[in-house]
Formats: sequence, C-alpha cells, structure tokens
Amino acid sequence: MGLPAAQVLLPRFWVALALGLPVLVLAMGGMVAPALFHRLDPRLSGWLQFALTTPVFFWSGAPFIRRWWVSLRDRDTNMFTLVVTGTGAAYFYSTAALAFGGRFPPALADRTECLSISRPPRSSRPLC
Repeated sequence: MGLPAAQVLLPRFWVALALGLPVLVLAMGGMVAPALFHRLDPRLSGWLQFALTTPVFFWSGAPFIRRWWVSLRDRDTNMFTLVVTGTGAAYFYSTAALAFGGRFPPALADRTECLSISRPPRSSRPLC
C-alpha cells in the first residue's frame, strides 16, 4: 500500500508550501535581516509559527501519518515510521516548549536559549 495519487498529494503540497514559507521567514528572518525582525515579539512569532505549522503537519501530512500508523500496527517499520516519528517529535517538542517554556529546566537552555546537546567530554559548549 503506497501513498495516494498525485491528485490527492499535490493540493496538500501547495498548501504546505504556502503555509511553510512564512514559517521559514519568521524562523530565519532574524538571521538574514535582524533590523526588520528585532521588533517582533518572539512569543508572538512562536505562536504564529505554531498556527501555520499545525495544518501542515496534520492535514498535509495526513497520508504519511496514516501510513505511519499502519506500519506501527503491522510491526513493519519503514521510511514512513522514520519520517513521521522524527517530524512528530519535533512538532510536539516545539509545541510543549512554546506552551510550557517557562517550566522547562534551566539546564536545557543556555544564555542564547539554545537547547544544550551533549558533546564529547573535551567541550561542554551547547550546539546552536
């Protein structure tokens, strides 16, 4: 069982593209043009990104999520399992960080609010 035909996937692609480009601009715009984005409240930007990303994940990704569920149910892991598990983990972690960011332990963030990731013992600098 594969994915639906292009007539089902193509409209989902265009909606995902239309909603995803503003998310790209909101997320990366501060690095490209800091003067334009320094006035935008980061919390507002986060909620806008959440509002734009949710239909992309759940509606545009619905055929992939269905195949993910079938692969888990049948215990036949495949690329759908990998892709939806990874994107789902990122989506739900980001949602939790947005909604409950103040409740996360301070050890998870450094002075730049980047998630600290373990490095080899020689260096304890976070990856950003």
